Amino acid sequence: KGSVIPDFELLFPNGTRQLLSQFRGRCNLVIIFVREADGVREADGRALKSVGELAEQASALRLNEAKVLVLGRNKPFALGDDPGIFASAAAPNLPKVLAGTQLIITDRFGEIFAAFPNANASAFPSADEVVRWLEFINQQCEECSPPEWQD
Repeated sequence: KGSVIPDFELLFPNGTRQLLSQFRGRCNLVIIFVREADGVREADGRALKSVGELAEQASALRLNEAKVLVLGRNKPFALGDDPGIFASAAAPNLPKVLAGTQLIITDRFGEIFAAFPNANASAFPSADEVVRWLEFINQQCEECSPPEWQD
């Protein structure tokens, strides 16, 4: 938390390539990692369920200037949701530092505000909690640091 998410390449279903850093300055991000290419493990099932729950929160996501990126290691996942909010891509060169995460919430500048591990089911956020994080991010100013990070 508090650091900038590392940059890596995204491969979209239409064949285009884009660096994650190209989202900087444009929108808050909710990045959900789905690791399995073929089968769905328990953690991936939670991630895909979260995508469905977030789809129901589309108006809140739009209000909080957020985009949800669903990333698979080898292939993008079909979402069929609002392309203005939801995007799916493959991330074959995902930095190792992100290997233990399942969901990351960043501000529009790529600063990580929340990161949820894939090993702890009770720690995985609900869609309402994700929206609360986005609201919190939007209440911060550039000069401020969240008070819970201060000792």
